Amino acid sequence: MLRNLYGTMMYGPARLKNNMKTTIPVSVVMCVHNGEKYLKEAVDSILGQTFRGFEFIIINDGSTDKTADILADYEKTDNRVHVHTQENQGLIRARSLGYNLSKGAYIANMDADDISLPGRLREQFKYLEANRDVFVAGVYIEKIDESGKRIVEIKYPSSPGMVGWNMFFYNCLANPAVMIRRELIEMAKGYDLAMSHAEDFDLWARANFMVKLANIPVVLLKYRIHGDNISFVHTETQSENTVRIIQRSIGRLLDRDIASRTAENINGIAAGGIPNNSPEDIIVTAATMRQMYLSYVRKNRVGRDEKKEVLQDVLSKMYMMRIYASKISASAELIVIWEMFKLAPFRIFAVFCKSIPRKIKRLTKHLFLV
Repeated sequence: MLRNLYGTMMYGPARLKNNMKTTIPVSVVMCVHNGEKYLKEAVDSILGQTFRGFEFIIINDGSTDKTADILADYEKTDNRVHVHTQENQGLIRARSLGYNLSKGAYIANMDADDISLPGRLREQFKYLEANRDVFVAGVYIEKIDESGKRIVEIKYPSSPGMVGWNMFFYNCLANPAVMIRRELIEMAKGYDLAMSHAEDFDLWARANFMVKLANIPVVLLKYRIHGDNISFVHTETQSENTVRIIQRSIGRLLDRDIASRTAENINGIAAGGIPNNSPEDIIVTAATMRQMYLSYVRKNRVGRDEKKEVLQDVLSKMYMMRIYASKISASAELIVIWEMFKLAPFRIFAVFCKSIPRKIKRLTKHLFLV
């Protein structure tokens, strides 16, 4: 039986094995492999935080460039820096080791090519201290290019209800920008090695069935875009695993299996496009989203305002499905509208009435055609 996302935890409170008692407020964990190009900028951005109560665990994952020398200098000059060097084992194992070595009540992720703004740790620590039912706090990010020039600001959903809802569509937590209650690592059983290059999304998707997740609506990290980003190097594997995660999560939410084609569409609609756009695929996807909304608000303690946000979000996504349907099949478009109408009849009726003069002939003519 699916537990309430925001109710009783699926696993009892736990600590990482080597941390019987935490005395440090925050542990920052960063993994690096041949990251000399941006490493100093990343490390300096953490050491320059306005929040001072942290340790900085850095895993040197088999670097062969000047990374080791750079880190050795920091370790000599700042007692908050603790470097662990190992043979190259990959990001998942390196980050897991960093978590196990850490002692903080909270764990903050950091990547070796990004820049944390000075108030990042302070704001996340304050937020988690004030919201004891939230276990992961992300932030807005600003994407920058290789030279540090601003590309675009990314504003993720912020409230726990909206983050939890959108986690069924895409990863709406920027992994190098999160701060986590350390209990969550054991509760969620850590990273899944089978979900390579989407392991962070997999962790948050599983955590979504246990605890609240949120984003602080302030830009507090600069996320660098360059040719070595995982999303560029391992695009195909990341996309495949992302769909697998969404398919599994929605199946768990609905207590039934869904087709991978539907999961692909649900992921695609959040990105502004759908890969499977036959009339049948569109109809099934729209119906699935309506069922997701009903199940989500029924199984979770979503506040009234958050419920309105989630309703508006699902109607917006279904409206996009209606647009796709209108280009393919008038009857499919009508069915999508009907799915929307069942969720918010008065709102959809008012919107649809405005388009009747332009659409009534076409809808009537093709009502039974697919």
